Amino acid sequence: RPRRGAAAARAEPSWPSWPPFPTVELIADAGAALSVSVPLPHLSSEYCEEADAMHVEFPEIVWQRAGKPDKISLGPRTCPEDWAKYRAVCPKILEVADRVLGAFVGQR
Repeated sequence: RPRRGAAAARAEPSWPSWPPFPTVELIADAGAALSVSVPLPHLSSEYCEEADAMHVEFPEIVWQRAGKPDKISLGPRTCPEDWAKYRAVCPKILEVADRVLGAFVGQR
């Protein structure tokens, strides 16, 4: 117990980081969601068609919610080949996902 009037020594927490993605501190202290913006080279309807096809081909990874956009979870990706099985069904969605990942510092 610190003596009266003495400031208690506080150890700074040691946060792990996952370079080259945003640091844990940046994510934890962010006042809003981190954003990345990439141009969409195709029509919105084309992405919706691919999402519908994903729902048919891979129903376990697509969530459809009334009045809200579909959610697709492609799973972890340590290399581009991890998502290769989806390329025939949703090449445009994967193209945009590659662009988003590439927009983070240090990604290729």
